[in-house]
Amino acid sequence: MSDAAGLREEGESYGAKGYSVATLDQFRAAVKSALAGSVSTVIDAKVEDEISAKAASLIALVFEKEKGKSMRFSIQTDQRLYRNAAAIVEQAVRFKEIAPNGIIFSVF
Repeated sequence: MSDAAGLREEGESYGAKGYSVATLDQFRAAVKSALAGSVSTVIDAKVEDEISAKAASLIALVFEKEKGKSMRFSIQTDQRLYRNAAAIVEQAVRFKEIAPNGIIFSVF
């Protein structure tokens, strides 16, 4: 996986506000700041499934209100599975169940 600072910095290089978070409380604070701001925001969170589900639900209302135009939740598959297509698909399906407003991607 890419490191959190790298994704945050990449977003910032495009003019977005960037955050790197590791806890649900940090995620909540970043979402609150993003909603109060007027620029695009990148929030990179290294979290497990349970926290991902809670985080996705925090932004789901805005996602629905905006008809999917904002507040997507990006989830990266485990790159260690790169030789096992079935495992990647299984993980992606699980992620989509966790976060219907999610974008699932793989980086190898």
